[in-house]
Amino acid sequence: MNILSRKTKGCLALMAVVTAVAAVASPASASEIPAKFSASTIKLTTTGMTVKRNGEDPRTCTPEGGSFSGGTSEGIASVGGFYPVSFKCSGPSTLQMNFFAKVVWDTVASKYIFQTGGGAGASLISPWGSYSPAASVKSTWVNGSGSTNSTLKFENTILGNGTGGNVTLTGTFTATTSSGGLLTLSH
Repeated sequence: MNILSRKTKGCLALMAVVTAVAAVASPASASEIPAKFSASTIKLTTTGMTVKRNGEDPRTCTPEGGSFSGGTSEGIASVGGFYPVSFKCSGPSTLQMNFFAKVVWDTVASKYIFQTGGGAGASLISPWGSYSPAASVKSTWVNGSGSTNSTLKFENTILGNGTGGNVTLTGTFTATTSSGGLLTLSH
């Protein structure tokens, strides 16, 4: 049974073309080399992430629906497709975030980077109103092994700028395949 829908496969194919064109147009940093996923699906779960505005007014956020899922192709992940994912936050409030990402190995820091793009100027929702997403949002991927799952860690990561200052995210996702299997990166 094919897990990925035809629409998702089309989105992933388009992502690969856009990524290839972008790589030619603007070469990657010499310290970053392409990485790739071990499977064609991704599922991100968390017990809670902390979002803040200008380092204050913390809110705890969890994925709407309990988790975020999507497809992968080589070094590209499409979590939520071309649309932002939504978190339910304390308050009650909402946080939106883009999860259209590429993965690389940072040869200087010796770590995997999960890098999402900003979203071409489209405003997103935070607990304090709309915000403009940052051009690049980088988090750290740590491979799991055996029965230990991989993780995706955000540490006071700036998602963008809104009314009252920067919107930041801190916390860790567990990363698996859509069926709960081990998902890793390699380079």
